[in-house]
Amino acid sequence: MDVMLGKYQQYVHVHSLGVKVLTSGSPGRWLVAHLLKLVLAYITLNYDIQHMQQRPLNRIFGDSIIPSRTATMMVRRRKQMQ
Repeated sequence: MDVMLGKYQQYVHVHSLGVKVLTSGSPGRWLVAHLLKLVLAYITLNYDIQHMQQRPLNRIFGDSIIPSRTATMMVRRRKQMQ
């Protein structure tokens, strides 16, 4: 795949660049996606989260749907096994 750069119509082959241009997004987005996966894995392994009986109702504010600000959930750190 070739990408046209600038008004001079210079072409650069995508595979010659260190970062994929226009094919998979920015490297920052890739980094954030992996960090979020690590955080979710850490929470899953180290904390117990009690399920709610019923999902809290959302608030509608104009065109926006906002989650409840008063909802609480119970989270407990797991005991480490040695």
